[in-house]
Amino acid sequence: MLDAIRPECRPLFVFIRETGCLREEALSLQHWQVQEDSELVVFSENTKSKKRRYVGLSEEAIEAVNSLPRLDSCPYVFYSLRFLTRWAVCRKPLENAAKQAGVPDLQVKDLIRHYAISLAEGDAGMHDIQQALGHSSVGITKSTTRSSRPGIQHGRF
Repeated sequence: MLDAIRPECRPLFVFIRETGCLREEALSLQHWQVQEDSELVVFSENTKSKKRRYVGLSEEAIEAVNSLPRLDSCPYVFYSLRFLTRWAVCRKPLENAAKQAGVPDLQVKDLIRHYAISLAEGDAGMHDIQQALGHSSVGITKSTTRSSRPGIQHGRF
């Protein structure tokens, strides 16, 4: 499904899938938050809980971060190539790709769910997944790792 997203938008959605971050966390991500040497990203602004959290970076997440050239005039990791500033909204590329891939109901939260399920399948504990997602309770995390949406299956993107 991600292959159907416009190439200039794809890194944003790969990053969301690989880190479980919220769309706004990814859109507002600045280069200083990415600690490539330690393979971590610091989410400190625009989080639901208003709390700082550290999330490990996969190779794919690092590739997504490095896929767009770094601009002196723009502190954001993911930005519009047309306007050279951060996207205010980036919904249409995902909606169009989801329709093209035959899963028109796919949403960003399904990419986040994919991340949570991947952690669970990799034997991460619920408390670790809770912390990575920035949830206030394990109950919320457990509900995230359940596939509650018909037609949306883990691993389809």
